[in-house]
Amino acid sequence: MAKFVIGLSDYMKIHKIIHALLLKEGNKKPETGCTLFASVGAFLLQRHYKIKARPVAGAFVLCVDSNDLLMYGKLDNGNLVSDNQNFHMWVETETHLIDFMSPLLQESFANTTRYSSIARRMLQKPLMEEKQNVSDCVSRGDFAVFENHRLTNDIVSKLSDTPLAIDFFSVADKWFGKRSRKQADQITIMDTVLGVSTIRLPQIDVNQCW
Repeated sequence: MAKFVIGLSDYMKIHKIIHALLLKEGNKKPETGCTLFASVGAFLLQRHYKIKARPVAGAFVLCVDSNDLLMYGKLDNGNLVSDNQNFHMWVETETHLIDFMSPLLQESFANTTRYSSIARRMLQKPLMEEKQNVSDCVSRGDFAVFENHRLTNDIVSKLSDTPLAIDFFSVADKWFGKRSRKQADQITIMDTVLGVSTIRLPQIDVNQCW
């Protein structure tokens, strides 16, 4: 099995487009936008790479160093679970897990001093490497996910009925353009509220993977 579904440059192309659009929509903390990173990311994978992909919501754990874990969700009687206030969202293909938000982990956990310097890395892992339990995540890059099917369905349904989200998908698709062309650093769009506006890609570099 291939280590990655898409290369780092393609991964970052998708990340930067979604990141930029979140900033444009007034989200000063794009690291809180996992629903759009996952939903738009899955959409772009299907549309431009013909890769079957879907956004998935639930609890999530990643080992960032020996026995040092990042967790999205909450503990309930020792089990990591999720609800509509405590969750993460990622992409799953038939063979891999992809988190297009992972370069922003240091921002996501900025309030936790020990994680303030997490390296910016791509997260793209074969599903067969997933650990079954949180306690099994002991080495850097180990991960475990626990899908919340109801939450996944609720989020996907709400996004499909939200005009702002629909516009988000449309602009992301237009900005992505053709895979064979160099990524445009900016795009000009017509906003019904702000009028004509120009959006630029964020300056963020990633050259490592989990």
